[in-house]
Amino acid sequence: MATNQMSGFIQHLRRVLRDGAGLTDGQLLEDYLSRRDEAAIAALVRRHGPMVWGVCRRVLHNHHDAEDAFQTTFLVLVRKAASIASRELLANWLYGVAHQTALKARATAAKRKGRESQVAEMPEPAPTQQDPWRDLQPLLDEELSRLPDKYRGVIVLCDLEGKTRKEAARQLGCPEGTVAGRLARARIMLAKRLTRRGVALSGGALAAVLSQQAASAGVPTSVVVSTIKAASLLAAGKAAATGAISVKVAALTEGVMKAMLFTKLKTVIAVVLILGFVATGATVLTCRTAVGQEDKPALAEKPVATSAKQEPEKKEEEFAWGKEVNGLQLGLALVPADKIAYRAGQEIKLELTVRNVSSAAITISHGRLQEYAPKITDAQGKTVYVAMPPLWLFWAVPTKRILKPGETVTLYKPEVAVEEVLEGKADPTTVVSTPTIRVRPGKYNIAFGRMVYSHPTLSTGTVEFEVKDKNSKAKDGARTSLSDAIKALNTKAAHNPIGKDETPITEPEVIAAIRAAKRPEDSAVTDKLFDAFKKIAETKQLPPGAELEAVGGGWDPGMAFLYDIWWVRVQMPKEANGTYSFVIRERFIRSRTLQEEMARLEPKPGEEQPVDGGRTQEYIEALKDRIEKMKAK
Repeated sequence: MATNQMSGFIQHLRRVLRDGAGLTDGQLLEDYLSRRDEAAIAALVRRHGPMVWGVCRRVLHNHHDAEDAFQTTFLVLVRKAASIASRELLANWLYGVAHQTALKARATAAKRKGRESQVAEMPEPAPTQQDPWRDLQPLLDEELSRLPDKYRGVIVLCDLEGKTRKEAARQLGCPEGTVAGRLARARIMLAKRLTRRGVALSGGALAAVLSQQAASAGVPTSVVVSTIKAASLLAAGKAAATGAISVKVAALTEGVMKAMLFTKLKTVIAVVLILGFVATGATVLTCRTAVGQEDKPALAEKPVATSAKQEPEKKEEEFAWGKEVNGLQLGLALVPADKIAYRAGQEIKLELTVRNVSSAAITISHGRLQEYAPKITDAQGKTVYVAMPPLWLFWAVPTKRILKPGETVTLYKPEVAVEEVLEGKADPTTVVSTPTIRVRPGKYNIAFGRMVYSHPTLSTGTVEFEVKDKNSKAKDGARTSLSDAIKALNTKAAHNPIGKDETPITEPEVIAAIRAAKRPEDSAVTDKLFDAFKKIAETKQLPPGAELEAVGGGWDPGMAFLYDIWWVRVQMPKEANGTYSFVIRERFIRSRTLQEEMARLEPKPGEEQPVDGGRTQEYIEALKDRIEKMKAK
């Protein structure tokens, strides 16, 4: 009789599981709430079961405990369905409940083992091979559970459930581009959190780990059947009568429900207390950090160290200080201070600082290097042309800070690219991403001005550097170790508006990319050049003239869109056929139209105009001009 009943239930299950196809989570929840439709609950168990099972198995290595946690998660769904506010984020909600339930089940099991005498346990189904990510699994779920909902939700849908961005966008009710942007940001945030826990993974490696977890999370059929049966009977109010829910699962469900209620009460109490403080006139510290930027402390809360503390080896006399203006001085130094000679293909690295030489605090507002060209002159005092990146590629909201009396801070660590003069050729129209000069061998002077919006007449002192003949580099045969090049690149990336959010590059990643590289079909790539590139993986040294470079940002040919793209490349020495760069890492982050960029920057009604010497408005006008030209075409 029992067999016939189970057979009948399985046939019924197969029928109801076909339902729900093409419906969103929100629609299925509505079907359940409005009609107590058991087919809707069955469809949700099937849809999100592998993800929930994966969480339970990663936290609970005991198979039976994982079964209990899995069933509890969906029983909590049945009981809490009406209180889920953001139904499009149901997958994210289920992930959170599953993780909380698994942790509670693990704690209960630990207490039980502590009370009981040692007995032989039922053997676990052993995996066919050791999972290399087993030690990572607890950290992965612990840090993923701490991400904001909007970011954790896209990782759950795309990485843990294997949905495409298009499918996730439909589920969330937002554009596909929004999903792509959130997913990229979420992986960066999660990778940073794991790095702080001693697990360094690139965004690509992290996505692979998450996908591996999803692929291995097949739910046993018996677990799915028993869970759907228990959930359906609970929804109909019959679960207790039929005994479909075990005592352990019932106790675990009640424990999770109480924990969720306690969390909600704590939130309500906190809000009431805050409102009470406001009502009595008390000062309340409010967090102004935007959602999705919790890893970025607000500038006002971040202690600013002096340049001496940030760079212990940097002496103040190494800076060329400009004239004092209203209590401030601007200083400039080469980095390192003793490197004054450069060749074509290299970058001049500098440090730009400001110090308060007055007896009172001073508020300053400043922008970025890319906004104003440095002043460079040759030995005869003739001005050198500096090719600058387009303003719209690197625009950032002006930064304000308060300098205490005697305080010195680093504003920028700018770079200027040195390229050879194109004899008999016009200067190329290629848009540069770094301020660039094309000069002959000789001595030159560099200084910066107009960098501090609130004090536009401030300028640095003058620093001298030398450009040597490009052919002289072949004589010294200088090579750069790969580890030193990677360290320098990561330092540079940390000060790039796009690269600062990227996972640092590692030597194994570079070596793996070089070994996997295929010979490109490009006239600039000779056999000699490609062999020299592949040899880097073996010698762990860059050949003379080669460089590990990073580029952030891009654009389409018609300049209708702006892109945030992060490239890490090995640029090989120039040959007769030209130069060539081999890609190590290439990641698309986001895109935006010129109109979207303009709307982002235009001050809203009642909003304070930025103190930037009119640069924001100038940029907006440049965007408007570009848009009008696009329309004319």
